[in-house]
Amino acid sequence: MASKQVNLSGKAKFLRLVQPDKFNKWSLLLYLDKPSLNTWAELKEAGIMNALKMDQDGQYVRLARPLSKEFRGVKTQMTPPIVIDKDGNLWPQGVAIGNGSDVTAHLSFYTYTKQSQYGGSGQGAAIR
Repeated sequence: MASKQVNLSGKAKFLRLVQPDKFNKWSLLLYLDKPSLNTWAELKEAGIMNALKMDQDGQYVRLARPLSKEFRGVKTQMTPPIVIDKDGNLWPQGVAIGNGSDVTAHLSFYTYTKQSQYGGSGQGAAIR
């Protein structure tokens, strides 16, 4: 599995980093700035399946992390994303971030081998 770090920046809305959203995920909508739109195009070309959406405020992606995930049959609790301020200090726990805030999401882009229950396989790509 190859992995590399990717940063996406822009304005954030509907940040659910203190309390999970209605889908039991830590999440946010990130309205990408121009450099991040270019990075997003590269990620799409590399094979990620996440969708870029559009509304009256611009183009955005929904970034989310589940509260728990099953790995090889074992349910594992997932921690909320680590939030740091512009100076590199940990964000105070339990303090919400407001809509319209400038944020940078540090993501990991990785590739993996798909395994099908029908015997097929292939290469996949994702971000987390």
